[in-house]
Amino acid sequence: MRRALPTPALAAIGAAMVLAAAAFIWLIVVATRKPATITASVSPVKTAAVAIDSPVAAKPIASDETPSIDVDSLPVVKNGTAAVVTKGSGKLLVAASPWCTLFVDGQSKGPTPVSVEIAAGPHQLRCDPPKGDPKIANVGITDGATARYKFTFE
Repeated sequence: MRRALPTPALAAIGAAMVLAAAAFIWLIVVATRKPATITASVSPVKTAAVAIDSPVAAKPIASDETPSIDVDSLPVVKNGTAAVVTKGSGKLLVAASPWCTLFVDGQSKGPTPVSVEIAAGPHQLRCDPPKGDPKIANVGITDGATARYKFTFE
């Protein structure tokens, strides 16, 4: 004589079968689905005509003539060093292995890694490690650009 399964057992078996069927269907859908494509509409750029003045023809220099340079275009000399005139600023990212205290132009910027916004132009970096001798490097910062430098200590 066979005995019938209790109702909770039948419900659990039915739920497991439904769950397995749903998982199987989901796997088939994912495996056969096409990747989504993204389309973007691009509108043409409108341009305007710009009047360009004709360039000024440079006077040819004779080979026996000494070329002259406008004094106002030369860098200004202060205290025996030429001052470089720069405009703008850039970003400086400095890292060190293992680490050091960074000085930019003699001013402490803290322990590395350091990210600072500084004026465009030449700068001197000094990296003082916790042990050992400091290292010095010269970097040039370009307006709007990011300069990266890494010091390595043994």
